Amino acid sequence: MNSNPTSILAQDSSQSPEVIVAEEPIDTSSFYIFGDEKHDRDRLIAQARVFGDYIQRHATRLVQERPKRILDIGCGDGQITTVFGKIYRTSQIVGMDHDPAAVESARNRLPRIPNITPSNIQFVTGDVQEALPAGPFDLIYASMLFLHLGNPEKTLRNCFDALAPGGTLWIKESGDFDVEGRPAFKRWVDMTMSAMAKMGRKLLIAKNLEETMTQVGFTEVREVNEHYDLNDNTLAGRVMLSVTLASCYNTIPMLNKIEKVPTEELLALHTKVREELESKAANANLPNIIARRPLPE
Repeated sequence: MNSNPTSILAQDSSQSPEVIVAEEPIDTSSFYIFGDEKHDRDRLIAQARVFGDYIQRHATRLVQERPKRILDIGCGDGQITTVFGKIYRTSQIVGMDHDPAAVESARNRLPRIPNITPSNIQFVTGDVQEALPAGPFDLIYASMLFLHLGNPEKTLRNCFDALAPGGTLWIKESGDFDVEGRPAFKRWVDMTMSAMAKMGRKLLIAKNLEETMTQVGFTEVREVNEHYDLNDNTLAGRVMLSVTLASCYNTIPMLNKIEKVPTEELLALHTKVREELESKAANANLPNIIARRPLPE
């Protein structure tokens, strides 16, 4: 395993790999240390850069017109927000998150980011299920947000209202998990889905989004699949494998409390999940769901 700090290599099934140079190198030697806040943050930054590479290579194809105003909801500390700033240097961009500490971190990062226009980017705190910043926006982007929401339909309606006519909504969520031949991983996914359902959340919410978006009023709804192999052969694969394992690990308190599984049993099961995923590479398929607010007739 390569332990040197490096940039992120992202792949999908239809494009050759490209390298995106990160502002700050990521040390991959800590990727398989779980239960530590710093290492969790490093993994999430690396994941955002993998996703950011995909956006840089596909934004002009997935977004039909050059957006003048962009809203990134659930932006965290702005990793993806600033990617849009690099693609659309003259656009006005707003990042929104419910966590004031993340928003403050995003603001502090701006002066260190190359190839953007910092004055065109702002970050605000707010609850996407309540209200969005004043529009209209030409593009609203959300990555791994809707599975955490108790009222996704209300948020979709907020997005519809905040978009300009003809504007684009772009949502990335988790797709089906590659559990075939991996009984420990399947059990973990099943328990997580059960626990989240009891909390009023849907792990695989992407399956419902297209229908709900149509009901809200969006048109031209389509799904574009983003694919990664979870293995150590590429840096993107290593990032996505470590994020998958960390995501499982971080659900241990939830599964212990809601599913009543002892922590010791979950730790042993997590070891088996890692063995299964490392012995035979799984696929990660992430649907990008794209839709438009229709133009007036």
